Amino acid sequence: MATTYTQNLQLQMPGTADRNWDVALNANSTLVDTLSALGGLAVAMNEVPSASLNVRVASGQYVNGEGVVASYAGQAPFALAPSSTSCLWLTDTGTLTTGAAFPATSHVRLASVVTGATTISQVTDQRVQCRSAGTGLGFVLKSGDTMNGTLSIANSSTAAVAFQFNPNTPAIGFFGATATGQAAKVTLTDSTTGTAGSVLSDVGTSFNQTVLDANFATIASKINALISVLQSYGLMSN
Repeated sequence: MATTYTQNLQLQMPGTADRNWDVALNANSTLVDTLSALGGLAVAMNEVPSASLNVRVASGQYVNGEGVVASYAGQAPFALAPSSTSCLWLTDTGTLTTGAAFPATSHVRLASVVTGATTISQVTDQRVQCRSAGTGLGFVLKSGDTMNGTLSIANSSTAAVAFQFNPNTPAIGFFGATATGQAAKVTLTDSTTGTAGSVLSDVGTSFNQTVLDANFATIASKINALISVLQSYGLMSN
């Protein structure tokens, strides 16, 4: 009988009476092993069966924290500590790292490995194949989505605008300035009544010099306060 093929991967399916099934099975195994969704960044024993504390990590691609596709060349052998359980991951820049637990910072999970005194006991695949979609991902997708923490809009070297999204202490900064909270209200105060927000003192028909000086000093202090606020936000140079 003629060999048929699966619909999606075109894996070989030998007929019942066909000979040399090993050829088709070996070809299928090779094809599956090269699929990036299966073999990419896979962690395995360096020898089968294990004869050392070494594992091997296959090459593959991943998406880093900036949404850029990066490539990892793979590594073999990679030695682990004896009689322990180790987590293996790639840092966001593609450095193979191991530790007792996966970090909270941006990383690519690979595997957890149990070792005995001299050999590898178990390799558990920890690669994450699926990714969440929708709101609440930690970055803004569309109107109505929410971000917590600090956001910086930057070019290759300098932060242009920084937003701090802590609901208790919201802050903003421009042109590389540190994000700063909302400034206090600046008001003019009537020197006679002390009522906030009222007009300056009346200089009278004689244009009282003392009152004029006081009014100018008040205006100057408020302008200086406004300039200080603009500078703190980076909207005016120091």
